[in-house]
Amino acid sequence: HILAVGTTDSLLFYKSSILIHTLSCENVMSVNWIDPSLLVVLNASQHLSIYSVDVDILESQGPSLLRQVQLQAPAVALDCGCYSSSTADSSNNNKMLQITLAHAQQQLSVFTFDYPSLQQQQGDNGASIIDLCNNNSPILTVCNVDNNRIAVSCESGTVQMYECRKLLWSIERSGPVHAMIYYNDILAIGGYDKTVSLLVPSSGAVTRELRLQGTVQSLAQSDWYLAVGCRDKTLTLFDTSTYTVIHAMELLSWV
Repeated sequence: HILAVGTTDSLLFYKSSILIHTLSCENVMSVNWIDPSLLVVLNASQHLSIYSVDVDILESQGPSLLRQVQLQAPAVALDCGCYSSSTADSSNNNKMLQITLAHAQQQLSVFTFDYPSLQQQQGDNGASIIDLCNNNSPILTVCNVDNNRIAVSCESGTVQMYECRKLLWSIERSGPVHAMIYYNDILAIGGYDKTVSLLVPSSGAVTRELRLQGTVQSLAQSDWYLAVGCRDKTLTLFDTSTYTVIHAMELLSWV
């Protein structure tokens, strides 16, 4: 497995905790793996880059730049994923790569590419634009639910779901929502209220709440586990079949 880490001047690639390649890349803001060989990188100079990563030649040759898009405005949050193409012939089993960027001026830019060819699908200036409704608070994070639905969280505590560019629902939390993740038809959100709330994506209804001791800063999910990072420097692992705590640890800093 390869670990990619962005810094103020480089993109670092590690294998088994050993640095094997350094790529010059200014002010990396976000690093997202699409699959083990495809990496999406956003930097502060308003470049969105897609790299091919071949582990066999990474140390000697580095990643290969496949696509680069110059953004029209700085982005503050990013999420990406691969989905079945809604326009594709069902017999072809085609897929699309969707990259959603949130901007400070209350807009979302949605880039779509055929996958794995990375041929960009048509949009407005290369992207479909979604203007947020009734929301003037700074965006904190964005989450693709599927190729039609996108969730947005804001500093005010507002969480909104958009479907096909239209507002589907909006809810208010008691403070900023710092993290969102979608899995198993659940939208999990967490933030200032020291709670992870599990929402129904179609309605925003809360089905369960997990109480933590600190402000929730990050969420990650894999197989049957949900990991929650808090600002009290704790990392808590939940079993998603019962949502009982199976492990908790204290860290040197919050994650």
